[in-house]
Amino acid sequence: MADLLKSWLEHEIGLRVQNFEKDFASGYLFGQLLYAYNLQPDFNKFDSRRVPDAAINNYSRLKPTFAKLGIMLDPRTSNGLLREEPGLAAKLIYRIQQNLKSLDLNITKTMMVGTLGQTYGTHLVPTRGLLESQQMNSQKEQHVRSGQKNFEVVMRQLADNPNSLLEASHLKPYEKEGYRQQQFVEQGMLDDRTSKKAAQAAFRASQLAKTSAQRFERQAKLEHDSSIHTALLKHREGAEREEQRVSLALSEKSQRKKLNELHHAALDASLGIDAFEQRTSAGRLADSNSQYDLHDSYGTAYDGESDELKGVEER
Repeated sequence: MADLLKSWLEHEIGLRVQNFEKDFASGYLFGQLLYAYNLQPDFNKFDSRRVPDAAINNYSRLKPTFAKLGIMLDPRTSNGLLREEPGLAAKLIYRIQQNLKSLDLNITKTMMVGTLGQTYGTHLVPTRGLLESQQMNSQKEQHVRSGQKNFEVVMRQLADNPNSLLEASHLKPYEKEGYRQQQFVEQGMLDDRTSKKAAQAAFRASQLAKTSAQRFERQAKLEHDSSIHTALLKHREGAEREEQRVSLALSEKSQRKKLNELHHAALDASLGIDAFEQRTSAGRLADSNSQYDLHDSYGTAYDGESDELKGVEER
């Protein structure tokens, strides 16, 4: 934010600031900033010296303008600016910048609503009078003067109190050290958060890589198991085909064996039948021969008997 404010001051009013606390401590640059926007018409009465009287004069003249802008400038704030309290001057400049933008926006709205602005497009420059006209709920004049007088009295008491000045000068290094330590702690917390985020990002990346590796490993294992399963199925199909082939071969061999046995049995039966027929034929032939012999014997005997009968008859 400090760099943006420095750039704004340089481009808007040509004011180069090296250190907000040191450069704005006397209040002179606050008057120069407001004078650039036509809000501090008595800027010629400001004192650029770095002495308590000059600071009292400057802050006493700044207080009404700050009040019109809606920024409270009390003795404590002015004393903090005098003691160069870290961050206080930059905070006031930021509030001035925002309120000036709001004032310019209100003036622009007035230009768009007013007859003169609508007719001729007149550009209105912010002035102290316009600023006072924008404050519809401003305090009464008596209360403002009373507050202004009280502010000057308190500021002078703070400036005239040597103990306060000595205390402020004595505490200034410690305040700077405290501010430095606060910035160091904030930077350490920021670095710690950054390191934690980096560690979380690294852990998340490692987990993602691990998950991806596990997924790849599971995929490779599934593909390996699938290939093994496919090979086993093919081997099983081959074994089943081989088993069927062997079974068919054995069945065919058994059938051939049975056919051979039947063929041999039929051959044996045929040979047996032939032998039986031969034996039967031989038996028949033998019977025939025996009957022929018997017939012959019977014929011879019959012939003898006939001859005898013939001889008897002849006698």
